[in-house]
Amino acid sequence: MITPDHIPFVVNLQAKHATHLEIVGGKGANLAILFQRGFNVPDAFIVTTNAFDYVFNDEQTKGVLSIIDEVNVDNIKELEDVSNTIKQAICNINLSSDMINLIIDHYYKLCEKIDNMNIHVAVRSSATAEDLPDNSFAGQQDTYLHVGRENLIDKIKECWASLFTARAISYRKKSNIDHKIVKLAVVVQAMISSEVSGVAFTANPITGLRNEVVIDSTYGLGEALVSGLVTPDHYEILFDNYENAEICVKNIGKKGIHIIGKSDGGTETLVTMDNNKKIEALSDQYIIQLAKLAKQVEKSYNYQPQDLEWSFSNEKLYILQARPITTLFLIPKHAYGQSGLRCMMSFGTVQGFLKPMTPLGQSSIRTILNSYYRAIHVDRSTSIEDDISSDPLRHPTFKSASNRLWIDITDTLTSPAVRFCDLSTVDTGMNPMDALALTRAVESNPTTEMNLMLWKLTVLIKDHETTLKLFENEPTDNLVRMYKNKSFDKDIQYTMDEFFHNYGCRGIGEIDIGCKRWFDEPQVVIEQIKNYLKIRNPDKAVDKIHDQSRQSAYEALSRIEDELRWPFFQRPLVNVLFTRIKILFSLRECPKYYGIIQPFGKCRNELIRKANLAVNENFISHADDIYFLFISELKSLAYDTDNQQYDKRDYWKNLILERRMEYKK
Repeated sequence: MITPDHIPFVVNLQAKHATHLEIVGGKGANLAILFQRGFNVPDAFIVTTNAFDYVFNDEQTKGVLSIIDEVNVDNIKELEDVSNTIKQAICNINLSSDMINLIIDHYYKLCEKIDNMNIHVAVRSSATAEDLPDNSFAGQQDTYLHVGRENLIDKIKECWASLFTARAISYRKKSNIDHKIVKLAVVVQAMISSEVSGVAFTANPITGLRNEVVIDSTYGLGEALVSGLVTPDHYEILFDNYENAEICVKNIGKKGIHIIGKSDGGTETLVTMDNNKKIEALSDQYIIQLAKLAKQVEKSYNYQPQDLEWSFSNEKLYILQARPITTLFLIPKHAYGQSGLRCMMSFGTVQGFLKPMTPLGQSSIRTILNSYYRAIHVDRSTSIEDDISSDPLRHPTFKSASNRLWIDITDTLTSPAVRFCDLSTVDTGMNPMDALALTRAVESNPTTEMNLMLWKLTVLIKDHETTLKLFENEPTDNLVRMYKNKSFDKDIQYTMDEFFHNYGCRGIGEIDIGCKRWFDEPQVVIEQIKNYLKIRNPDKAVDKIHDQSRQSAYEALSRIEDELRWPFFQRPLVNVLFTRIKILFSLRECPKYYGIIQPFGKCRNELIRKANLAVNENFISHADDIYFLFISELKSLAYDTDNQQYDKRDYWKNLILERRMEYKK
């Protein structure tokens, strides 16, 4: 791990530290990666987060920043006042002469590379929580264009201050991101005298198609486009295997204005001449070239779709910025870079599991499944999931099985005699509703038992006038507080405790150990009791419906027995099968409930206890941060906490921050 003492205040794009997110921020790291991979990126240097730390560790600055902790982000005026106070204090900071000289020295080195000792630069903020590999916070901080040497230091301080705009503070507070761990680097990049500029998406952000590149272009600097001030030229380019490209959509925008750099610094906005409004800003030849360049950038990022800012000057294309597109629906990583259209299905959605699983949830389920595989002697030492998901018959295991199973059944299916025999055995004359009714005789189903126990609690509340009035009149949150404070009637409190002891491990998304349980959020159970209390019709009572369902099952059995052709021989068999239905249907839910849900509920209590120790030692910010680590990482965190490895604190916090952002996406 790189320690702060070894991190310079300023680095160029070739430096080994320049690709480290925690040192140069998201934008700086992406530029350095592109530069080091040989893409045409305007040269730059970066004022690192170590310089930021050096300046912001001043006691006076710390005191100013502490007011963020108490700000109410829903109070717009208070939020703006706090933001302005902090920004003004940062802009008034007096940097040391050593730091100023170091920055100016790198500016002149940049001038020497370009053979112009008075170049203009773009000064761009680069935060550690923006442009992350799986998240994008574009627009949270500021960029200043055509900055000269005399204004460079002031613009760097303004970039630092932009980390504390009202919008940025609000976003971090609402996203539960500790502002103390978010740092800012500043990219100082040589300006390109852009004749044309714009954006390029390596996947269609509207349709989600990965084989299309979308390009918007306009005259001058791209600021007019990204600020929404101009209608650009719009292109959609269809790709085949990352090689063959064809423009399939072309719309020429009005491009009413354009922004250019001024010779004495800063920018100015000009009205585009009428004859230029109708002309493509960039020729088809360069559009195809740009599209292919964009796809090469995507390929260098392991085929993750990218949002690029680009510039065209003196017949050269430049990449000014790259960040991941975070609005696309995710696809499996094994499908990255593959050609052709595919239809993909989310099995989790089919199961009603609409949220992604937390990292700890994923590794916990894998651990359980691996134990099942070992129990049935399946070797999972070599992963076959990727192979069988794209083409099952490619894998040798399935090739071998297919050779044994592959038979021609065409003649069998088309034979009239066989079809007649088939129908005669299937068409028993059984009423489909009777077949469905048989499944309602299940007795020992965990969900059924849970509902009956909750109804028993509801009946107790109905019979207790004081408690009934509370449930009818008090807000749910008040009732939750009363339950936690054990303020209910003794019998009702005991029954509620018993219910949560047995079923508090349940919750929405319960197969994910990272999802909250009812004992974490009793509001769900309280709301269900309130709904049960609204049932006035005795025939609609939960226990009554359960009894009626069981009765309907036995009535269906009786009707089936009456229609048997040979009752003496068939009735015993029917009763055996009916008994099996009752037993097997009740067992269907048991492995999930007793093998996953209950153990996960017990594990959560112990995990939170351990997590609080890590919070107290400042290794993580919140107890539920542990759900964003894998099992192997939990062991490492426990080791670091127990052995007081305090230099790892930022590592764990940054890792969890990235995971939380990925989860929200």
